[in-house]
Amino acid sequence: MSNNKPHPPKWINTLLRRVCKPHLLEEIEGDLEEYYQLWVDKYGIAKANRLYILHGIKFLRPFALKKSKLKISNPRIMFKHNFLLTFRNFKRYKAAFLINLIGLSSSLACVCLIYLWIDDELNVDKFLEKDNQLFQVLQNVERADGIETIEATSGLLAEALANEIPEIEYSTTVVPGSFNACKGVISISDTRIKSTGQYVSKDFFQVFSYQLLYGDKEQVLSEKNKVVISEELALKLFNSTEDVVGQTIDWKAQDITGSYIISGIFEPMPSNATVQFDLLLSYDLFKEFYPLSSWANHSPHSFVLLKEGNLMMQLNDKIKDFIQSKDANVRSTIFLQQYSDRYLYGHYDNGLVVGGRIQYVKLFTIIAIFTLVIACINFMNLSTAKASRRLKEIGIKKSMGVKRSVLIYQFLQESISIAFLALVMATVFISLFLPQFNEITGKQLIINFDRETVLFLFIITIATGLIAGSYPALYLSGFKSAQVLKGVVNTSKGEFWLRRGLIIFQFTISIILIASVLVIYKQIGFIQSNTMGYDRDQVIYFSIEGMSEAFLSELETIPGVLNVGGGNLTVGNQLGGTDGLSWVGKDSNEKIFFSTLWCSYNLIETLGMEMVEGQPLFGSHNQIIFNEEAIKRMGIKDPIGEIIKTGNGERQIVGVVKNFHFESLYEEIKPCAILLAPMKFAPKISVKLQKGIENTVIRKIQEVYETHNPGLVFDFKFMDADNQRLYESEKRMAILSRYFAGITILISCLGLFGLAAFTAERRVKEIGIRKILGSSVFGIVRMLTVDFTRMVIAAIMIALPVSYLIAGKWLEGFAYRIELEWWFFIGAGIAALLVAWLTVGVQTLRAANVNPTKCLRNE
Repeated sequence: MSNNKPHPPKWINTLLRRVCKPHLLEEIEGDLEEYYQLWVDKYGIAKANRLYILHGIKFLRPFALKKSKLKISNPRIMFKHNFLLTFRNFKRYKAAFLINLIGLSSSLACVCLIYLWIDDELNVDKFLEKDNQLFQVLQNVERADGIETIEATSGLLAEALANEIPEIEYSTTVVPGSFNACKGVISISDTRIKSTGQYVSKDFFQVFSYQLLYGDKEQVLSEKNKVVISEELALKLFNSTEDVVGQTIDWKAQDITGSYIISGIFEPMPSNATVQFDLLLSYDLFKEFYPLSSWANHSPHSFVLLKEGNLMMQLNDKIKDFIQSKDANVRSTIFLQQYSDRYLYGHYDNGLVVGGRIQYVKLFTIIAIFTLVIACINFMNLSTAKASRRLKEIGIKKSMGVKRSVLIYQFLQESISIAFLALVMATVFISLFLPQFNEITGKQLIINFDRETVLFLFIITIATGLIAGSYPALYLSGFKSAQVLKGVVNTSKGEFWLRRGLIIFQFTISIILIASVLVIYKQIGFIQSNTMGYDRDQVIYFSIEGMSEAFLSELETIPGVLNVGGGNLTVGNQLGGTDGLSWVGKDSNEKIFFSTLWCSYNLIETLGMEMVEGQPLFGSHNQIIFNEEAIKRMGIKDPIGEIIKTGNGERQIVGVVKNFHFESLYEEIKPCAILLAPMKFAPKISVKLQKGIENTVIRKIQEVYETHNPGLVFDFKFMDADNQRLYESEKRMAILSRYFAGITILISCLGLFGLAAFTAERRVKEIGIRKILGSSVFGIVRMLTVDFTRMVIAAIMIALPVSYLIAGKWLEGFAYRIELEWWFFIGAGIAALLVAWLTVGVQTLRAANVNPTKCLRNE
């Protein structure tokens, strides 16, 4: 009988058994094994393995480690003696010391900055008290081209889950702030403020542990006429938070308008909260205006709080077909995702999570590791390359009976000392560059020397010192005393090829980074130049706040306003939609989901959408336009004049518009229906401006806006700039990748510079003889650089296919992307080769121009 029970990584157990005290080992392994099985059930094997390794490493603390077998009679004196030797070596070999110091400090600064960024990313939405029990219900909807994962669920779902699934303690329905009905105006006396709210069911504060300054969380949303506001909004409205509960405010958003009593005030949202809102209103109020009585609707979001001890994976199997059990015609399933995982794991493909921002976390973790490893490689190479300078010291100590373990201790202390010096220098770099780093990343990171940060810095510095010094310590301490005193040291082929391999590894990573940055910038450039299927240049758009047709007419009279149109198109945001359309010849078993764009008469003209056939909307509200993708999926050959049946009657197709991107370029173009709408369904006004006088025209529009809306701020966005916002993360990652790639190349070249100097120094006699025999400067330079050139070419050969695969994998996340060109990767390799030649050439030219008599004088 086979045992399919998953097992944790073996190597971490082996490590623990070797270094942990025996009487603690059994307890440590037992706890880890117990947690591992829980993690497997909750997160799956891959994440459980990562958590097992992380928690296993956390046990490697001084109290749990075996005592060292290294016996030193007087550790204090030995430490002082080694420290003095280290200081003298730093003074004596200044060039190697500076190269190592700059390399290690630069890499440690990069690692620390990346650590701050990753720590902030991993803590997004982690502030809620019952984070481990809080889940969002997501829906997998069957489409003709696969499964689409959406956040929108039926308005009936949350309450039904809480009533029928005993593992669920509380549930709440949330109408998110992206809905038009959530964006409105609060009025009190003469004060009017634009605000964004959410409509939530009564158990919202039971599910989300937001703190209330005033009010009872069980009662604040118990009635439809109650509203809970933020502390910031209370200060704006009343200049105080005291005696605010019980006051009345007026709220107007789309169809919903009325007076509501303030029943509570909640604390400000923390900066690491992905959802920000000003007020909370009752979901029962929302249902009055927008009844959501069907299991097939895709509108609000649903959240649940599980009872302690219940596992998500098991519950997912139980609730999977919950909606179909209510309505057999609904082709969708549901599952739970931990609320705080949404930020990092937000991309789904065919119903399965395929990543999200966690990919950037992984990417920069790898970059941090490689940057540190490259700096350590420099230390190893330089330390072993200058081994001949320390032969007498090693030989004399060994002849006096000093054990190899003592020499290893000395060299490791030396490497750890320089690592701590590098840490001091790195903290200076961090303090200087953190403001610029924050500007690039769009965060407000600060370095707090709390216990966790100090522990991280201490561990990473010790690890750096040990990794950098391990090979040199083993290599230098392994020489035999008789050989080193005679000056006879034979370098094995293994050591020779190891050093070459380390250099090849350095430049392989550098070339991969160069190629990756180039591909990222090309893709971002492609996104910025893509027309999206409509003209967004010189177009501003803004919310109408209940504007009238008179307002639109007045806008059209302003000089410099070329066109005005209204609609619900918001750059990059998913449109609502329906799968309830039917037509002659439709397959009864086929369900096509149509995204719905509501617009006024002039939106198509304002945005310069191209009509393939027919004409834009005009006159009657019983008209409909489809995009090309919709007509293709519907299978209609001559669409103009065809009748489409909807839930509200019939509409006639009057036109077909060329495909345009109403979502981001991450998504394929989907079927879209364009309908003429009342203004309440077209809450965004788009205005096409005359080029060259945009500022003047915007001031005129502002004057008209403020005339119709006294007290409100005119907030507008340029449509092209708002489109770029969709790819802000990619642009920021591209900039960071460029800087980190530059630092990696700099560190690699520092090592190459040092090795070239030592190579030239070792071959100084050969250079002198060759010059006397008539060798040219060019010939000597070529002789000294040929080995380095071969190593960089080997790195290019390894890096090209690897970087191609990495770039292709990253581009798969975009539905519309550039083609990978061969010159992206060849260019990266040539750039690395040129940088290497420049680095080595400085040293080799210097060596080749030395007077040969000086080269031979010491012989």
